[in-house]
Amino acid sequence: MSKKIIFILAPIAVIAVFVIIYSMLSGDDTKIPAGATQPKTLTYWRVQDSESNFAAIINSWRAMHPNVKIQYRTLRHEEYEQALLEAWAKGEGPDIYSIPNTWVHKYQEFISPIPPTIGMAYYTTEKALGLKEEQKIEYKETPSIQLLELANNFVDSVYEDVVIENQIYALPYSVDNIALYYNKDLLNQAKIPLPPTTYSEFLADVKKLTKTDSQGNVIQAGTALGGTENIPRASDILFLLMLQSRATLTDPPNFLIGNPDDAGSVPAVNALDFYTQFADPNKEVYTWNEDLSSALEMFAQGKLAFFFGYSYNIPLINQLSGGQLNYGVTNVPQLNQDLNYANYWVETVAMSSPNSNEAWDFLQYATRVENVVSYLESANRPTALKALVDIQREDFLLRPFVEQSLVAKNWYHGKKPNLMEQYISDTIESVVKNQLDSKEALRLAQQLIQQTY
Repeated sequence: MSKKIIFILAPIAVIAVFVIIYSMLSGDDTKIPAGATQPKTLTYWRVQDSESNFAAIINSWRAMHPNVKIQYRTLRHEEYEQALLEAWAKGEGPDIYSIPNTWVHKYQEFISPIPPTIGMAYYTTEKALGLKEEQKIEYKETPSIQLLELANNFVDSVYEDVVIENQIYALPYSVDNIALYYNKDLLNQAKIPLPPTTYSEFLADVKKLTKTDSQGNVIQAGTALGGTENIPRASDILFLLMLQSRATLTDPPNFLIGNPDDAGSVPAVNALDFYTQFADPNKEVYTWNEDLSSALEMFAQGKLAFFFGYSYNIPLINQLSGGQLNYGVTNVPQLNQDLNYANYWVETVAMSSPNSNEAWDFLQYATRVENVVSYLESANRPTALKALVDIQREDFLLRPFVEQSLVAKNWYHGKKPNLMEQYISDTIESVVKNQLDSKEALRLAQQLIQQTY
């Protein structure tokens, strides 16, 4: 071969090598499905938290998928459900939305369950041969979270709430439950060194902590139990007591009433009697009535010793008290076995979403251990993941919620969970106002609730 030919071919060979190496580094775009790299926007509706709580998660996810934007919107609780239904009726609405864990069955027809696999275009930036920065796009199909993985990674109540007929319909960032808030100063003044761990201790403490004026008006309440109007989530507290009493809550034909226990008493009746006695002026533990202010306000004002609440009450109490209240949070009193009531929000994808693939990819990414931490720290929420329980135990205010999440339970609330809660509230009020006795009130509630199943 002449030197002239070699001189001509040499640059061509060098260029060919560059082309081959570059194509290896940048991937084969022909394998990327049409539409995978098209610009898209995911709309995300929630009630709780601000967009800043998710900034780290959104930014890190979008770094891999810059063609997909996330439009986050926070709505007021009282307008949320109506806004969802109206938007869907117009063929609009969010791609991703948040609902209470008890609403999954109610919203099943509006939910696109997690698909077996998800295909996404992944963007990275690399220097080709150490020279110019080049964008590399690679299309990957990855398996979604499986049932066993869900059961192993999340606290037990999650599987029970989000799985329907072996399909996963939602994922949570956090799982909340009921804890006992207590005013340290009031307990100290009453010579009570530690908050109660049993209900017998709780009853004794409530008697010591209740104060009335010369007219018999309550001026310092031992606890906020008995009614519904001025007690946040009163139905949840009764549900907790029913769970602890081993009431029948999972068998529709026998819901609530069920069969008597070995001692001949009905657990649900016992729970309702226990709850309503604090609003009965004829009982020794009388401490609450409908004329008092909201339980949350009274606790923040230092006029209520024990308050049953969720972790989201912490910032509200701090705000209402100006950060001046000396209080603690502990596990709720227990009977024979530790049990609690799980109440939290889950994230899901709309059936009508044209971007369900991207939406579920984001939610699965956001709820992983390594990613959800930034949200939990920013929003100060208890984890839904077992792997983070020991870490969050170090937070003395969140500790009770985190520990109790391992024993928190729920059950199927029917297709109309809001109605079920209203029936339970009506049951409480009918007993407090002496319209029905506990068994009659529960029997009526049972008949009404069965119609929602």
